[in-house]
Amino acid sequence: MPRDIAAIRLKITQAKLEALESGATRPTTTQFRKIASAYRRPTAFFYLRELPPPPKPVKDFRKVQPELHYSSQAIHDAFSQGRTRREKALELASTLNETIPVFGVRADRRTPATTLSAHIRRRLGVSVSEQLGWKADAYKTLRLWSDAIESAGVIVSQFSDVAVGELRGFSITDQPFPIVCANGKDGPQARLFTLFHELAHVAMGDGGFCDLHNQDEHGWVEPFCNQVAGEALVPSDALDQEQLVRTHSGLTWTDGDLKTLAARFGVGVLVILRRLLSLERTTKAFYREKHAQYTSAAKAAAKHGKGILLPFKRAIRDNGRRFAGMVLNAYEREHISGLELSRLLGGIRLKHLPALMNEIRGAA
Repeated sequence: MPRDIAAIRLKITQAKLEALESGATRPTTTQFRKIASAYRRPTAFFYLRELPPPPKPVKDFRKVQPELHYSSQAIHDAFSQGRTRREKALELASTLNETIPVFGVRADRRTPATTLSAHIRRRLGVSVSEQLGWKADAYKTLRLWSDAIESAGVIVSQFSDVAVGELRGFSITDQPFPIVCANGKDGPQARLFTLFHELAHVAMGDGGFCDLHNQDEHGWVEPFCNQVAGEALVPSDALDQEQLVRTHSGLTWTDGDLKTLAARFGVGVLVILRRLLSLERTTKAFYREKHAQYTSAAKAAAKHGKGILLPFKRAIRDNGRRFAGMVLNAYEREHISGLELSRLLGGIRLKHLPALMNEIRGAA
């Protein structure tokens, strides 16, 4: 961790931190605990004679825009929390004697995007007719898809300390219990697309940091995962069969038509635009024009901010319903303490437990 960032987290000067690092001064017990918390390491870590081997490097598929501040520490923390969540989920599954579902979808570079998207949909067990019948708001649609993903043996979680322009999502593809993570600052429809993009990474066993831009620097991977996500959420056959599409003439579309189709499938307008382009139902020029329009509108809307998220809802959003439910089960069976429960779910206070239980059990 850069020293300036560490000093800010510890609320001390860099000179004081240098003195602590060199051994010129010693921390108090309280300071020591704060140091361990800031570096996200147990206190016992600082007594090791030798450092443990570093984790394997994470692939970075992003194209970081130069005007953005690269908050590498926040990104590292988000990934570290995801990795810890997966390891704890494995431990809890063993403790609770729970069977871990196997995702089982595999692909490589030779797999067509349409084939992989069909395999993913089949594994999630959601038919097109069921999806079209949801007719729910964007947040409920995100939850229903997330539930299906978690039922298939993949942990869904979110993070919120990183700007959307820096990181849209990431995946940890180790089996069992791979993880797909989306940026909680993103809109619900954008998060949904990110989760399916990361599922494609899981299928290929090649996870990492993503911003979901089609980019040449990393070849075929990110565009391919975008194609899979789009086809999985809006299958070509289903879109072609929509009356609005069948009866439409010309290659331009009104905003109303685009929003109607997006609402039908529970996705963003940009996803529908891209699907229409892939089906040659519109032109690249029209796509670029509308892409600029909707992207600009989304940025403007994001500046207004969002409402306050209740603590129990934040715990579910960040940790996922599957993992939060496992932690609750372990607590109720007295396998973990209330303090451990709070730590595993991001510091939630125990007074919020009844609301958390009601939300988890009500959804179940």
